[in-house]
Amino acid sequence: MIQEFVTRDGADWGEAGGALEDKVAQVMQQLRSRKVKVVFELKSQTANIVVRR
Repeated sequence: MIQEFVTRDGADWGEAGGALEDKVAQVMQQLRSRKVKVVFELKSQTANIVVRR
C-alpha cells in the first residue's frame, strides 16, 4: 500500500524526491511516529494515508 501511495500521479515530494525505498521509509517513519495514519473509505473500498490532526 505504501509503495502505491508514494508512486501515485500527482504526489508532491518537492525536493525530497529520491528512490522508491527512501520514500517508503519516510512514510513508514511517519506512521511509526503517528504523524500520519491509514484511513479506509468503505463506500469506495479505497485506502489512503493522511496527516493526523
